[in-house]
Amino acid sequence: MGVLFPFSHFEEEVMRVLNIAPSCQAFNSWNFVREFEIVCRGLEIPPSVGVLFLFYATRHSAKWGWVTLGMLLQKSHVQTLLQSLQEMERQVYTSEKARGF
Repeated sequence: MGVLFPFSHFEEEVMRVLNIAPSCQAFNSWNFVREFEIVCRGLEIPPSVGVLFLFYATRHSAKWGWVTLGMLLQKSHVQTLLQSLQEMERQVYTSEKARGF
């Protein structure tokens, strides 16, 4: 049919790992995948499907045939993790700056 969907390589990898077609993933789950990818890129960390599934779990809907993603951690835990990563990044940057890199 010649229709192309603008999926990122990360989104394609998620579908490949889950072994699903784009139409089988629930609409709100796409938001979780994209949000995770944006956060990783903002932190200059390559997005990883393995890491994604540390934060999200899949659920299969027998009635509709969809796959949905649900958070494993509460948002406060995710925010704490992100703050820790940002603090580590700041410390590394400060250390490198002090050494003259």
